[in-house]
Amino acid sequence: MSCTEKWNFLFNFLTAFGTAGAVILALFGDFFKNLIFRAKISVEIVDPNGELTNWSSGPLPSMPTSGTSGYSSTGAPVTSSFAVPMGTSGTSGYAAPIAPVAGTIGPAVIYYHLRLINRRTCVDIKKCKVSLKEIHLKAAGATSFTQLPLNVPPKFFWAPAESSPQAIDIVTDQILDFGYIVQGSNLFTPAIWPRFNNFKGDLKPNETFKYVLEIIANNLSPKKVTIEVSWNGNWSTNLNTMATGFKIKII
Repeated sequence: MSCTEKWNFLFNFLTAFGTAGAVILALFGDFFKNLIFRAKISVEIVDPNGELTNWSSGPLPSMPTSGTSGYSSTGAPVTSSFAVPMGTSGTSGYAAPIAPVAGTIGPAVIYYHLRLINRRTCVDIKKCKVSLKEIHLKAAGATSFTQLPLNVPPKFFWAPAESSPQAIDIVTDQILDFGYIVQGSNLFTPAIWPRFNNFKGDLKPNETFKYVLEIIANNLSPKKVTIEVSWNGNWSTNLNTMATGFKIKII
């Protein structure tokens, strides 16, 4: 093989290699990027005292109600954090919200939120979802926890729930609806969907629950976080007073 032929062979080889590399990069670039540049995430409670607000008259998107529209009588969309719950542990679905009348508000509710923080802001967390993986109950008077059945892990909603998909990209941080207590009820209710007939994870007075959340994303190793919640059943619109009986912490 002459010197010219050798150079031509080398040139053709490098051209073919570069073309193949470009095709592979175009097809699998995101896969290799996610594999090499892994994201890192942490979780914190936004405010252990919670956020006091009121139900409005509309349900969450895709949430079944008894034919009630998500719009006010003026035709404008109604904003709401969640549909009004039935208030009975283990029942399926949600009760019909208050009839949509412009300017009306429902009962008071205290929401508890989590903040998910991107610890490597040079890499966006891609298509992040959070699900309820396990629930553990310590009943009133008990000394140990018992794991309760949870065959199909339900998902949590990002805040604001009415405008966020279940899978989102996180650049810096994002707030997650974790759970709530409605004035006049005796339950702390995780903000999950769907809620199945056999769901046992609504906390009653003098119980303690451990909720094990699983965070997954395209470029994140699955991460589990355990949130412990207890409540003595006392309700107050004064959040400092409420916090003396309602405890929430990451363990």
